Amino acid sequence: MMQIWRLLKQTLVIGVITLLLTVLVGELGVRLLVGAPLMERMPLVRVLPDPQTGFRMKPSDLHYTYQHKVQLNSLGLRGPELADPAAGRYRILALGDSHLYGQGIADEALLTTRLQEALQARFPRCQPEVVNAGVRAYSINQEFALLQRLQPQLQPDHVLLFFYLNDFDEVNIAARYRRYKGLDWYMPDLSGKPEGERLQRWQQMQGLRHSALLMWLHDLWRGLTVDPNHFEQKILRGATDKESEQRRAMVVSYLVQFKQLAQQQGFRFTLVIIPAAVQITHTFTPATYQAFLKAQAQRLGIAVVDLLPAFQADYQQRGQRPILPFDGHYNVRGQQLMAQQVMAYLQEQAPPCAQP
Repeated sequence: MMQIWRLLKQTLVIGVITLLLTVLVGELGVRLLVGAPLMERMPLVRVLPDPQTGFRMKPSDLHYTYQHKVQLNSLGLRGPELADPAAGRYRILALGDSHLYGQGIADEALLTTRLQEALQARFPRCQPEVVNAGVRAYSINQEFALLQRLQPQLQPDHVLLFFYLNDFDEVNIAARYRRYKGLDWYMPDLSGKPEGERLQRWQQMQGLRHSALLMWLHDLWRGLTVDPNHFEQKILRGATDKESEQRRAMVVSYLVQFKQLAQQQGFRFTLVIIPAAVQITHTFTPATYQAFLKAQAQRLGIAVVDLLPAFQADYQQRGQRPILPFDGHYNVRGQQLMAQQVMAYLQEQAPPCAQP
């Protein structure tokens, strides 16, 4: 009997050791192939309820995007304080969501920072200035509303709309404002203020982020259970059902409004299409949403910069997608690629101030 018990104990110990080694190898393997999860840090981005855009970032606030400090200016935007429009200064206003805002990216590596540096070197007499008006979770209707607010004050010479797949989802601005209008500020990541159960759930998630293996398993499960009828999946597949067509029509209606405002106020307008990460390695048929946007932009006389070919070429050369680990946003390399492609376009469309 003692011999059987000793054998069971040895088997159990060997099993536990084998399990621990397997987990350790899995953890190290995922970190090597995918990377280490990024840890978040308080305070997260804080926003104010706003009837015009649903919400806006808290002016002059300090928060973190993972471990990078973000100091907002008095307009509630990333970047330094902006001077009043001055003669000779060429101002570009960039609109978009978290990809433009720069989730997980330090100020010096933002595509808008790189773009401004390149423009200043290429067109020094124009005193180029690139304003980052990216706000996490914004959609196209919020971006248009933000432009309406900022345009009179900033008087941009050129507006760049960085369009991402979720811009096919029009946010209910009125409903968002009603939900949170009783709060002086809140954190969208927590759907409220960092207290009570909301804070506890966030802290528990941070515990999971210590393990690359757990995050990989979590992402694997989400990938296997993705809803094929989610609007993003349908748009990627080029679906022609009623809902998809309505979303496309909504986007076109806002592009028309952007174009009309540009004509009224005398600024250039360019559509910059950010690819979904999955498009870098997977071809969707019958057509990409980029093809739809470019066709509509051509019909409306809107200039377009399609970033997908540059990302695909970079992947073919490097064999890696420029994505933050377990996040989905583009990393420093991705920001650099976007800046390079937009700069290549802007060099061909030299500002009037560059003319002798």
